[in-house]
Amino acid sequence: MKNRPVIYIVCLLAALGLLLFSPAAQAAERTPETMAASLKELGLFVGTDKGFELDKPCDRLMGAVILTRLLGDEQEAVTTPFSHPFLDVQGSYAEPYIGYLYQQGLTNGISATAYGKDAMSGQQFATLILRALGYQDGLDFSWNTALDTLADLQILSVAEAQELAGSSFLRQGAVLLCYRALLTVPKNAEHPLLYNLLWQDVFTTQQLARSKDAQLLLAADMPDFMGYAVNVYTEQEFSDIFWLSLRNRQSNLSIYAPEIMPLQARSLVGGLLAPYDQRDFFIDSFRYEKGYYDITTYSSEYMAMQFYYEEPMRYQKNFQIYQPEYWQPRGDYISLYLWRDKLEKIVNATTSPQMNEYERLKALHDYLVLNTAYDDQADPYSKSHFADGALFDGKAACDGFASALKMLLNAAGIESLVVFGETPEGSHAWNQVEIDGEWYNVDATWANTMGQGSVYYGYFCAPDDIFLRDHWPRKSSILYSCTSSKYFGQQ
Repeated sequence: MKNRPVIYIVCLLAALGLLLFSPAAQAAERTPETMAASLKELGLFVGTDKGFELDKPCDRLMGAVILTRLLGDEQEAVTTPFSHPFLDVQGSYAEPYIGYLYQQGLTNGISATAYGKDAMSGQQFATLILRALGYQDGLDFSWNTALDTLADLQILSVAEAQELAGSSFLRQGAVLLCYRALLTVPKNAEHPLLYNLLWQDVFTTQQLARSKDAQLLLAADMPDFMGYAVNVYTEQEFSDIFWLSLRNRQSNLSIYAPEIMPLQARSLVGGLLAPYDQRDFFIDSFRYEKGYYDITTYSSEYMAMQFYYEEPMRYQKNFQIYQPEYWQPRGDYISLYLWRDKLEKIVNATTSPQMNEYERLKALHDYLVLNTAYDDQADPYSKSHFADGALFDGKAACDGFASALKMLLNAAGIESLVVFGETPEGSHAWNQVEIDGEWYNVDATWANTMGQGSVYYGYFCAPDDIFLRDHWPRKSSILYSCTSSKYFGQQ
C-alpha cells in the first residue's frame, strides 16, 4: 500500500536492523563455529569428515567448492559438464565447481590454461565474494584490494579486513566472508543474498528456523514460525526478532539472549509497542530464566492483514496464521487464505479500477454498514468484537465494524487505522482513513441505522473540529490531524 503511516515507518525501520546497521556491526559477537553451524543447517557449508576444520588453510580448489555451495548451485555444478580451459584441475574433486564458476564469470585462472591449486589468499576469496554479489573487477574494485572494498561496503570491519589480508587464509576466513555475504544486498538488488536464496528454494523455512540464528532469520525476512530459542546477540536483533514475530502473528516467541538483561528486554519490547493500542498488540506473558526469554503476545487480525497487504508476495512461503483469536476461546480461527479471499471478493464486487480513493472508501464503507447488523448484545468474548463477526457473520459491535473497515480498505490499497476511545455512550472504536494524502475520521458504527436500510453520513470523513466533539481517543492510539472537510457531508 502507498503512503504508510509515519509512526509505522519509524517502528518498522527500528525493527529491521539490516536497513540501519551493516553486517559487520551486527555480527561482531558471532564466532566462526556458530556461523559455520548456521551455514551447514542451510546446506551452504559442509565441512570435512573431521568437522569444520576452521583452523585449516583454504586453498583455491576448496575456495571454489565453498563459493559454489554458498550460492546454492552445487547440484547444478556436479550434474552439468561445464567446460573450462584449466588443465591443472582436470579430474580433481573441484573440477565441476571450477567449471561452473568459470562459466558464470565468477572465477579466472592464474594463466590461460592453469587455475592454480595452491593456497588462496584473503584478497582472492574476497574477489569471488564481490563477483557473486554483482560487483565487477576493474569497475567496482581491484582484486588486490578486494578486502578493502568489503570494508568500504561495511560487509567487513576494517580490523577484520586487515586481519584477513595479513595472515594465512583459513577456512574460518571463508566462513566469515560467506556468512557476511548472505546478509548483504547484492549490487542492483533489493534484498539480501540470503532472502534471494530462500525464494529460489535453495533451502526451506524449516531449515532456516533450525539455524536459530537471528541475523539469518532477519536477512531472509523469515515468513514462517521461527522456532524455539532464537539466538540473539544485540539489542537491535532482539527488537528486530520481536517485530518479525508480530508480522508473522507468532503468538509465542522464544529467544536466547544471555547478554541482554530483563529490564533491557522489557524496555525494547515496550518501545516497539508504545505507539499502538492494546487491541493492536499486547504482551500476555514475559518470562526470563537463565538467558532464555519466553514472550507470549496477541496481535490483531487487522494488523496481520495490514502486514499482508503491504507485501503480499512475502506470504507465498506461508499462508498460515499461527495465532488463533486470543480473546475468543472457540477452537477455530480464520487463516490468511480465508481472510484474503473474503476481503478481495468484497472489494472486487464493490469497487472498480476506475474509482478514485474516495469512491472506493465510500463504496466499502456503505457495503459494510448495509450488510452488518449492530450487535448490542455482544459479550466480551463474542466474534462481534472482531472483523470476522462483521465480514463472515454479518453482525458486529463497534470494534468489529472498525476492524472490518480497516481490512477492507487495506485490501483496496487505502491506508486506515483503528482508533479506540470513548464517547458519551461509553467505550468505542472507529477509523482514521487517508484519502489523497489527507486524513479523515470515519465512524462506520454510527453510520449504521439499525436495519433501516440507509447510511448516516454525519460521521463520515468528518474533520476533527466536528468529530472530536463526542469522540475522545485514548492517548495510546496512533492519531493523525484531520483538518480537511473536503468530503464531509457528501453522500
